[in-house]
Amino acid sequence: IALYNYFANDEGDLSFRKGDRLQIVDDTDPDWWLAKHLTTNQKGYIPMNYVVSEVIEMEE
Repeated sequence: IALYNYFANDEGDLSFRKGDRLQIVDDTDPDWWLAKHLTTNQKGYIPMNYVVSEVIEMEE
């Protein structure tokens, strides 16, 4: 889930807004991750420090 708004500066980057849901496709680079925007289905690179993992806990 996006923590902040990000507007792409370079071709290949992915713009998103705070609260958007993104699927991480490749996190091998320590700073820039390849992600898919779950609403628009667009793919591009995002700064990893702009997102946080969403953890869903199952009830027992």
